[in-house]
Amino acid sequence: MTKQLCVLITFMALVNIGGAEDPAILKGYGKTEWGQTLAEVQEILPGGKVEGQEGSPQAYLLEGSEPMVGANCRFINDQLFAVSVAFQLPNRPENGPDPEGFRLIQGKINEKYFKTKESKHLLSVAGIQIRVEQKSGSGGKITVNYTNVTLYREAKAAVMEAKREKAEEADKAMLESERFKELGEVEGIDEAL
Repeated sequence: MTKQLCVLITFMALVNIGGAEDPAILKGYGKTEWGQTLAEVQEILPGGKVEGQEGSPQAYLLEGSEPMVGANCRFINDQLFAVSVAFQLPNRPENGPDPEGFRLIQGKINEKYFKTKESKHLLSVAGIQIRVEQKSGSGGKITVNYTNVTLYREAKAAVMEAKREKAEEADKAMLESERFKELGEVEGIDEAL
């Protein structure tokens, strides 16, 4: 009987672990997915305003109404890597922070994403950071920042590599230019140096 009970408990534990659903934030925020292009996010969430130029970090700003008053989708190398969601809760202080609202939002984030060691581990391994913040003088605004740090680092490395390659190509083209070759033959430079 004891052996059967141990087998049953072990089986139930494995079913619960195997059946546990990964946090949706691992794939993206809301209807968006990490790595989507600005155009794809604009199609999913129309009506926002783009800040920044193509080829540089960009933001896609969306307005909302209480309690969620806005969202900021951030892109690097045309890949969504972060979403910040701003809240202003009812009866908040007119000036300064909203400590009750902050505590409520922080508690809900902890309950949703950090309740178990497994979900904390999954977020850590995936490189997903979730932070709640409020700034003084923000009219009680509370911001939740969701960031895919892994994707950000990979995209930034790709941007830096592309810049390095472009600089190398420009340098090579200059060294091979006729003018550069002609300048190397100008008399008097070596002596003046």
